[in-house]
Amino acid sequence: MARPTKDGLDYFPLDVDMDQDDKVLIIISKFGFEGFGILVKLLMEIYKNGYFYQWTEKEQIIFSSRVYVDTNKVTEIVNECIKWGLFNQEKYEEHKVLTSKGIQERYLLATSRRVNVNINEKLRLVSVDINSKSVEKKSPKSTQSKVKESKENKSIKQEEEKSVSTTNFFDKNIAPITERVAEQIKYWEEDLSPKIVIRAMEEAIDNNARNWKYINSILLDWNNKGAKTLNDVERIIREFEEKKKSNRKSHYQKPQSKEVVPDWFKDRKNKSPAPVQMSPEELEETKKEMEDVLSKYQTKTAGGS
Repeated sequence: MARPTKDGLDYFPLDVDMDQDDKVLIIISKFGFEGFGILVKLLMEIYKNGYFYQWTEKEQIIFSSRVYVDTNKVTEIVNECIKWGLFNQEKYEEHKVLTSKGIQERYLLATSRRVNVNINEKLRLVSVDINSKSVEKKSPKSTQSKVKESKENKSIKQEEEKSVSTTNFFDKNIAPITERVAEQIKYWEEDLSPKIVIRAMEEAIDNNARNWKYINSILLDWNNKGAKTLNDVERIIREFEEKKKSNRKSHYQKPQSKEVVPDWFKDRKNKSPAPVQMSPEELEETKKEMEDVLSKYQTKTAGGS
């Protein structure tokens, strides 16, 4: 059963210098970073929905509750965003939606791989869909121009087929693909090649690790090792397998350590202790001492009995 068509995005681009835009700076200067946070949260809601966000009283109350900001304050911030063109005033007044030309352009670019994605004519602010298949009628061109255009279209089509086959392979064999993964796959195709990306997916399948994080780590490793072709990749895989086998072999054949015993210890061990030599005077004195000890012991024993 086919999955339902998805309108929204899983993620959206946020420029690192967004807070330096004049329109955004006005919002920050008037409402502080609370206003900036409200703006970003609204963009999240817009892209989650697609390319617009309905902004009636109902949405205003729900949104304010989610961000824990008073409804009047949120409405004030949104009105200021509309005033300075962060959201299109005409579409808001006519249809009570928050959208803009820039939002619609980024949405169409992010969904360019999808089929039949269009902007509602009533809300449209862009002139032509980026992924539209329609062809406008143009004035006749020279034969040379047509041949050149045909080659360019063929090249674009081939690139699209490569990309689609790669994302399709992931979707069918790894996991349901998301916009974020599709975008990262596109980057790897440009840095390496579609064939290398698919080879990384095959490695993930062989190792029973069907997730993008594992595939991405493989591609990073191959890229760091200078892989440019499939032959390079196969060489890296072969070297890795050989190294793994070598480590396993050395582990099982690890020599047993032997205790090293110095020669002087062996000589001492094999020899009997030398007898103690005493003079006659020393023997007589030792005998007398032993007799005294024995006498005291016998006396103590007799007294206690």
